[in-house]
Amino acid sequence: MNTIDITTAQKVTITYSLATFWERMLAFFIDLIIVIIVAVILFYINAVIFRAFSKYSVYFTVIPWICFYSLLFHSLNYGQTLGKMILQLRVVKIDGRKASFTDYVLRWAFRPVDFWFSFGTIAVIMCSTSEKNQRLGDLLANTTVIKILPPSGYSLPALINMKNKENYSPTFAQVANMPEKDIVILKNLLDRLAKHPNEAHYQALELAVEKVCHLLDIEPMPYPHSYKYNEIIKQKVRKKRINFLQVIIQDYIYLTR
Repeated sequence: MNTIDITTAQKVTITYSLATFWERMLAFFIDLIIVIIVAVILFYINAVIFRAFSKYSVYFTVIPWICFYSLLFHSLNYGQTLGKMILQLRVVKIDGRKASFTDYVLRWAFRPVDFWFSFGTIAVIMCSTSEKNQRLGDLLANTTVIKILPPSGYSLPALINMKNKENYSPTFAQVANMPEKDIVILKNLLDRLAKHPNEAHYQALELAVEKVCHLLDIEPMPYPHSYKYNEIIKQKVRKKRINFLQVIIQDYIYLTR
């Protein structure tokens, strides 16, 4: 599964799964069905109001809806059309900045090239060959489409490879009562911290340890003297907290698998 690391304005790096070509196409067809249904409704509303199929009323209702549906929803709904909302997909900037209206316009302007004029051929080729699954409009706007849900969802595929150890003795038996979702969050946090050891992720580590201690009624882990001013002590404390969360995860796997 292809992923992309996006660094936010707060210097936090978040890993997202890229939407596959087939997921994007499914969202496209869902949107197409919605556009057609609403266009038919608007067409007949015009017929009732004007008592005839007035081409002038169609020019101001049906045609704008068909032409500007994608641009309207992307710009007003934070990078999501209705189809993308259903499939939990979103258009984002690759560099982590919020996509601007200009970016959405650029993507929208190349939809005819990517889809209609080429019968989708260009979109297929570009999404299949580009590193970040980008069609032509995405490349020009420096955007891509991601899955909003984390790569592991709310199950434990990220932990499957962590096998139970023989003769392993769990340290915290109460961890078995923790929600599976929380264990996945801890595993994702440790993975991101290992990949991007920045201050924002270390702050998240501290918060996670405090939360786990509170949930499991464990004595809070004390901070040594000069913790914030001695780099060697700080690294030891952080390593101890990482080991603590690793034990929590391993205990959970042992007790629930």
